[in-house]
Order: sequence, then structure tokens, then C-alpha cells
Amino acid sequence: LTDQGVEQAPLDLLGPLWSGRYRLLWYPPEGFSQPLRLGDNSPAVAQIALQFATLDGQPRPLTRGPFTSALETRVRLFQRRHGLKADGVVGVQTLLQLNQLTGVDLTVQAARQILEAQALAQKQQ
Repeated sequence: LTDQGVEQAPLDLLGPLWSGRYRLLWYPPEGFSQPLRLGDNSPAVAQIALQFATLDGQPRPLTRGPFTSALETRVRLFQRRHGLKADGVVGVQTLLQLNQLTGVDLTVQAARQILEAQALAQKQQ
């Protein structure tokens, strides 16, 4: 983000300036501290099941309690469809993809639109 708005820069220009540090901005579900698998029981399991229900247009989640075999199967199908390791375990990569598809986390395009809108608003002030 510059004074002129959002600009793209070639990686060879940015490379020497990068410290090697980065931040991943995402929203893990409440209670998520490690990958979730069959038998786990936490608020994070219920939230993930609710996200899948939303994604699938279902009125009820597959579970409101422990991580069931039905949820594990749904996770595997999701992982296969999105090129992830289809192990039925909900880790960070699965959550990132699920969050993006359900609108919990911003897509790159949405983040860019927000930055551009902010830059435009600043110019108009």
C-alpha cells in the first residue's frame, strides 16, 4: 500500500528488503489449539461442523458434540476436493481453506479490495 494506492512490485525488488518474517492472519475456531480428529470434543469441533453445514447448505451440522465418523468422512471429501492431504484430520491447512470458502477469512482479492478502498478514502480526505 503506497500513497498512490495498492501497487504490485516484482519479487526481485522485494526480496532484498524482506526480513524473512511473516504473519498469517486467520481466525481459528474457539478452542482450536491442535489438529482435530475422530473422537475429539471441543467447541472447535462444533464450529467446524457448523461451517461444513453452511458450506453444504444443510440446516443442521453433522455434530454438535464430539468429532464423529460422519464429520471425518466429510473432512476427507473436502480435503480431496481441495488438493489437501485427505487424512480426515482438521489441521491448519484444512481450516484455512474452509475459512476462506465460508467467508471467515478474507481471500486475497477481498483483502486487496479493502486496501484499495482505504487508499481511495485517504486520497479523498
